[in-house]
Amino acid sequence: VRRRPCVLAPWHLRLDWLMWFAVFGENVNRYPWLVSLMDKLLSDPSAVSGLLEELPFEGKPPKAVRATLYDYKFANATEGGA
Repeated sequence: VRRRPCVLAPWHLRLDWLMWFAVFGENVNRYPWLVSLMDKLLSDPSAVSGLLEELPFEGKPPKAVRATLYDYKFANATEGGA
């Protein structure tokens, strides 16, 4: 075992998992931690480095970060799709 497990039982608290669920909200104000994460990545990446496996920024903050919002359309039982 060379690293900590990425899941904290009994919840699924991986950062990528939490970010995926955050996009289901219509209002970013419901997820202030996500806005704070983006802010810290831009101003002081070392403050949130423990949340990431590695910092891909070469020793300095990035100029920009991007979050992409997808608009999922789920099929109903009559449409099929699985």
